[in-house]
Amino acid sequence: MKRVTFYTKVGCTLCDDAFAELTKLAAQFSFSIDVIDIRKDPSAREKYRELIPVAQIGAHILTCDTWDEQRLREIFEEVKT
Repeated sequence: MKRVTFYTKVGCTLCDDAFAELTKLAAQFSFSIDVIDIRKDPSAREKYRELIPVAQIGAHILTCDTWDEQRLREIFEEVKT
């Protein structure tokens, strides 16, 4: 099964919305999601502090600035093969 890494933190409402969207698409495309709380991972916190929510799907990284459902669908389509 393909995997998505989702970087988030508790209390981030934008992250909650993005996770709901990601969960729906991951189920549709048969991906599993690994959730990383950036407050518990110093390197992730340093890297993604101002960018969460962040989803890494294969070599693709979507941040709060580039988050878009259509782009997510395109990436899932590309990576699933």
